Amino acid sequence: SFPFSCLSFPFSFPFCLLRHFLLLLRHFVLLLRHFLLLLHHFLLLLHHFLLLLHHFLLLLYHFLLLLHHFLLLLRHFVLLLRHFLLLLPRPFLCRRRNYKDL
Repeated sequence: SFPFSCLSFPFSFPFCLLRHFLLLLRHFVLLLRHFLLLLHHFLLLLHHFLLLLHHFLLLLYHFLLLLHHFLLLLRHFVLLLRHFLLLLPRPFLCRRRNYKDL
């Protein structure tokens, strides 16, 4: 990228030094950029993994909540059924062999 090389003219040592220093600086900046890109991608992966975990836990929570409400409904249905069965006349609740005892 420079218009001169290290051997182009005499007393070019300072230019060679400057050129090598700038090339080293350029490589360092490129390495730093690659490192930051890797860090950025790692943080993105971590972020997406935590999002997936969060959504999985939300799904699990809502599934358990639905199960809880379903069991509550079942319990209320059984209590209502029991309540209505107790409202029936007594012979309907007895077995046939115990009916004679009434």
